Amino acid sequence: MKRIASLILIAVLFVVFLVGCSNDHAGSSLVFSSKEDFSGHDIACITGTVVDRAVDNVVDGLTWHYYDDQAGALEALKRGDVDASIVDEPIARVVTGQRKEFAIFPEVIVSDSYGFILKKGNSLTSIFSSIIEGFSQDGTLAALREKWLSGDEGKMHIDWSQYNIGERVNGKLKYVYEPSVYPMSYMDSTGNAAGYEVELLLMIADRLDMGADISTTTFSSIINFVQTGKADVASGCISITEERAKEVDFPVAHYKGGNVFVCRSENLIDASGDGAVDERSFLDKVGESFEKTFVKEGRWKLILKGLGVTLLISACSAVFGTVLGFLLMLLLRNKVRCLSAFAKAFSSLMTGVPALVVLLIVYFIVFGSVDASPIAVAIVAFSVIFSVSVAGILQTGINAVDKGQWEASTALGFGKVSVFGRIIMPQAISHILPLYKGEIVGMMKLTSIVGYIAIQDLTKAGDIIRSRTYEAFFPLLAVAAIYFALSTLIGALVGRIEVKINPKKRRRVAFLEGEFKEEKLHENKHEKVGSSTQENPVLIEVEHLRKEYPNITPLRDVNTTIRKGEVITIIGPSGTGKSTLMRCINRLETPTSGTIKVFGYDTGDKKTDLRMLRRRMGMVFQSFNLFGHLNVIENVTLAPMVLKKESKESAYGNAMRLLRMVGMAEKALSYPDELSGGQKQRVAIARTLAMDPEIVLFDEPTSALDPTMVGEVLSVMKELAKEGMTMMIVTHEMKFARDVSTRIFYMDEGVIYEDGTPQQIFDHPEKGRTRAFVKRLKVLSLLVESKDYDFIAMNEKLQSFGEKNMLGAKRTRNLRLLFEELVAVNILPNCRSPFPLELAVEYDGEKDVLEMRFKWNGEEYNPLENGDEISLCLVKAAMKDGGYEYENGANRLVISL
Repeated sequence: MKRIASLILIAVLFVVFLVGCSNDHAGSSLVFSSKEDFSGHDIACITGTVVDRAVDNVVDGLTWHYYDDQAGALEALKRGDVDASIVDEPIARVVTGQRKEFAIFPEVIVSDSYGFILKKGNSLTSIFSSIIEGFSQDGTLAALREKWLSGDEGKMHIDWSQYNIGERVNGKLKYVYEPSVYPMSYMDSTGNAAGYEVELLLMIADRLDMGADISTTTFSSIINFVQTGKADVASGCISITEERAKEVDFPVAHYKGGNVFVCRSENLIDASGDGAVDERSFLDKVGESFEKTFVKEGRWKLILKGLGVTLLISACSAVFGTVLGFLLMLLLRNKVRCLSAFAKAFSSLMTGVPALVVLLIVYFIVFGSVDASPIAVAIVAFSVIFSVSVAGILQTGINAVDKGQWEASTALGFGKVSVFGRIIMPQAISHILPLYKGEIVGMMKLTSIVGYIAIQDLTKAGDIIRSRTYEAFFPLLAVAAIYFALSTLIGALVGRIEVKINPKKRRRVAFLEGEFKEEKLHENKHEKVGSSTQENPVLIEVEHLRKEYPNITPLRDVNTTIRKGEVITIIGPSGTGKSTLMRCINRLETPTSGTIKVFGYDTGDKKTDLRMLRRRMGMVFQSFNLFGHLNVIENVTLAPMVLKKESKESAYGNAMRLLRMVGMAEKALSYPDELSGGQKQRVAIARTLAMDPEIVLFDEPTSALDPTMVGEVLSVMKELAKEGMTMMIVTHEMKFARDVSTRIFYMDEGVIYEDGTPQQIFDHPEKGRTRAFVKRLKVLSLLVESKDYDFIAMNEKLQSFGEKNMLGAKRTRNLRLLFEELVAVNILPNCRSPFPLELAVEYDGEKDVLEMRFKWNGEEYNPLENGDEISLCLVKAAMKDGGYEYENGANRLVISL
């Protein structure tokens, strides 16, 4: 389908160009018989010339339209966009001799003289003048004019065998010319310089016993080449003016002529009174245009050569720009403020300056005093320009990778380089490539401006051909088609790379359970512990730990000791530093002060190898943080194979044992986004256990899960506790905390407010804040304020209340049932103004009493006697007892479960 679409697009472009070609100016009633007749008309002029001001002194009321070259101006004249073009007389003679649709207005509008330009104060200026005057006197200039201005292309060529342009006694002349002012200076089909001024320069160089280093540029840049020393001498049918003479030196004029108006032949009347009319058919015009563009003089070679230059600059700039962009991205992300600030300032500067200006600055200023190859300079300029785009793309791709991927891989013991190369970039690349593809295509098309610094790329080749044919049709069509083909090819290649790096596109090889021998498997057995762990070795010591943030201090003075075999559960209100304590122990957060020792090593000591400590201390995160570019088995085996240098057979065998342990063996070849939340967390646990940790930190492992999935994760953790695994767990699952913990930390006010056994903390807390917290666990308040209340959210709060207070599945289900039947089905539909409706649920653990209390204002309505019969049956089946009363306009309902 893509190929068909491409062919259709090419066909459409072809038709558009055919239509443009066929819509030449069909004629008009304009007739120019005197120069005053041009007053009030549209006139084409070349950008950078000064002839427009001179003509304004002769003819009033002209509207000027500016074009980069003569070919563009004449194409505009042909289409009828302008009524005439001001052209140098020698160029006009050749143009009208070859193109019968154009004619010269017979009167010279402005007299003019043309000359070479040299740097101000150059000693060669007077020598050039002397040689040119000699050529004028001996007839050399007349012979050159006859040769190059005749329009006879059979003799319009340079016999290079007559000239030695290599290094000679007096060195070389650096000569730059404008290649589109045919026949004064242009490029022939072989890519060599040609024209009246070019051969004259070769003759002068021969007289000076100097070679010639010849290059091209645009008319608007030609003076800059001389002023910056990039060229010793330049030409391009340049008019000698007083203003220009202040900036550069002009030798004596080598040609005296003037500027004339070139019009459409139909707008000029010849001596017989008949207008010149082009009677060629449309097909004849197309055939002749194709022949002149590609066949004549083998001009297709110019296109091919220009394509090679474009590909060279584009490919080198893409490679070097990518490398520079990567380095710039590292500077942008550097924590050293002066380096990142410099990178940001540089990026902003390069983004705000047009690419053409950057190219000219690099060429004329940065490399102004260096005799560097223009192609090399272009590669440098575009590499710098492209690097800024690449840095931005890399930043975007890396920022798209969840921060948890950094933390998870760091917690496993990977170093920064390994994290970046193995975890972050493989995931970021999927975000990077689509943008990178567009930037490469854009950069390749941007190279079309290199013609400003003496490079003949693909676009410049098309311009040179247009300067010879004065037609836009086939040259522009060829250039457009080639750029389109290159863009399509680049898109296809990058698309293939995208497919190759997409992990889901890889062939999923079935795992053979019998492939690995049992004796190679890890056992991961931990010492069983009894009711006391006081004699076990200390694994973690925390002394006077403090952690401050700009607006909050979650940890003020934390002190504790954790021994092998203990299961520590950390509970407390949100924002009291539970997760911060866990992250400080693993050094994912840097403490403000205090000491943390893990396995006897001070984690704050620079000599401590944090990566080795983390490999012995696993961590499971609330957001799972599985590596999205790896499947389940690869997630579990990556760290053991890379960090512990385990063999593939051993790592895979142990991984499958762990996956079977957590019930995920059948998902070994699945990817993280194909798993439910509970499944992801079980895989994350298996990944942590694969490193044989001596202690595992669980940071709210069930908080991000759907309530229906919490149980499957907690059951795995309970099994680990039974096996003797040392664990620290931040959780809101109170029943789980009571069942598995050897100790419970209640955290509040930035400290471990109370430390005790589950029975002590939940049944007989010693401190006031602990008692208040435990009591709050047993009371839930809900408020229904409108008919658009969030029923689902309230239902989930009831579910969570039941689970935290260990009410059991049946009583928790009845809580939700009564809320739905009483509130949603009976009270709200049958009461006119029940808002706000207050609901309080309270549980007394010692007496095992669970009550729901409802209160709402309005007319009297007893939902235990009125309402839907089926609903009432469900309510009475779920409740133990209930009572209703109405007093002072308020309805009160109490239900016992």
